[in-house]
Amino acid sequence: MGHVFVLHRDTGAPLFPVEERAVPKSTVPGEEASPTQPFPIRPRALVPARLTADDAWGLSPDERDACRAWISRLRSEGIFTPPSFEGTVIFPGYAGGANWGSVSHDPVRGLLIAATNRLAFVVTLVPRDQLPAGARATAARPGREFAPQRGTPYGMYREALVSPGGLPCNPPPWGALTAVDLATGDVRWEVPLGTSPELPTIPGLSQLWRRPHHRERTDLHRRGARHDVAGLRHRDRNSALERRAAGERAGDADDVPLRRAANSSS
Repeated sequence: MGHVFVLHRDTGAPLFPVEERAVPKSTVPGEEASPTQPFPIRPRALVPARLTADDAWGLSPDERDACRAWISRLRSEGIFTPPSFEGTVIFPGYAGGANWGSVSHDPVRGLLIAATNRLAFVVTLVPRDQLPAGARATAARPGREFAPQRGTPYGMYREALVSPGGLPCNPPPWGALTAVDLATGDVRWEVPLGTSPELPTIPGLSQLWRRPHHRERTDLHRRGARHDVAGLRHRDRNSALERRAAGERAGDADDVPLRRAANSSS
C-alpha cells in the first residue's frame, strides 16, 4: 500500500508519528471490519491511496469514458475498503506499493529506496452457491481469477481494472522509484520507473515517446532496488536515476563517498 513505518530496532516504537484513522466499513452482512487502521504521518504514502471515477485514464475519450463508467459502479473509498458484492477497487493494487521487491537502504546518505507499482484491481465477493463449478485459484482469463476461499460463505473474483484496450484505468506512471530521508521522513526524490517496449507500437502513443528515457515512465516491475558502494541498481543494471532525480552532478560533495568507494573497489 505504500506506507513506510520506521521503527526502533530494539523496542519497535515508531520513530515518526503514527495515527489511527477511520476507514470504510464493510457492507457484507455479518462482517465487521476494523473501524480504524494505522497511518504513518511521515513519510507520506509512496503511492496514491485512492482511485475515483474522476481519475480515470485512457488513450482515447472512449477508453477513458469506459474506465470512468466502470469505476463509478464500484466501491472506491481508498485503501482498506473491504471487498463487496458490487466490487471494490483495490488500489494501488495487489502488486502495488513496494510489494515483493521490498526496499533497499543507503547508509551513506541515510536513504530508504523503494520501487513501487500502481495498478488497480477489482475484487468482488461471490456467494458460494453462485461460484462456477470447480472454481479454484486459477485464472478464468488472463488477468482474471476465481478463488473459492474455503470455509467462508463467499468466493472471490478479482480482475485487473483495465480499459477495453487492455491498459490500466489508473493514470501513469505505473511504476516509480522513491528515496526517503530516514532522518527527517521527507521524500528526497521520486522518478517514474519501468519500461513497456510494446506500448510505442500502439496507435496514438507515439507522442508519449518523443523525449529520451520517457519509456521509463510506464511499466510495472516485480524487482526491488539494490544499493551498494557502486550506487543504485535496479534490474541488475547500473542506474543513473538517483543522480538525475536528485539533480546531482559529478563532484557534488555528498557523491564523493560513493565515487571513492567504487573507485577503490575497481
